Amino acid sequence: MTRTFKKRLLVGGALVIVAVCGAGGLWFYNELHATVAHGKANDYIEISRKSTPEGIVNKLVSEGVLRRKWPLLFYIKLSGSAKLIRAGDYRFPSPITPLGVLKKLEEGEDAAHLLLDPRQVGLEPGYAARYPHEFSGGQRQ
Repeated sequence: MTRTFKKRLLVGGALVIVAVCGAGGLWFYNELHATVAHGKANDYIEISRKSTPEGIVNKLVSEGVLRRKWPLLFYIKLSGSAKLIRAGDYRFPSPITPLGVLKKLEEGEDAAHLLLDPRQVGLEPGYAARYPHEFSGGQRQ
């Protein structure tokens, strides 16, 4: 083999590696930003305290909120955001991106859905925003 042939082979191999890495990066970016429509938009999905990132992602894939598990799981491990994920009951809007799912998991879900509707106990809907000390004694009960 001549010296120029070796150089061309080396440059060609480097270009192939760069092209494959670029295509993989583009695919990874598209997977994290592609919206997923699912039928669980009105259902609460429970994420328990002791859940691992892999367990959470597997649950969301089985519920249909995510299409594939490994892009989001890889991103969680790469970014170190596993320690930011909060436990709770979550409702994920449809459609949602995998990064939107992660953002929601990091922000946490408001647990207000666990409270009673004020109309169920004979109060006006506006009372739901009040603090306990703003109610009279009978209303607190």
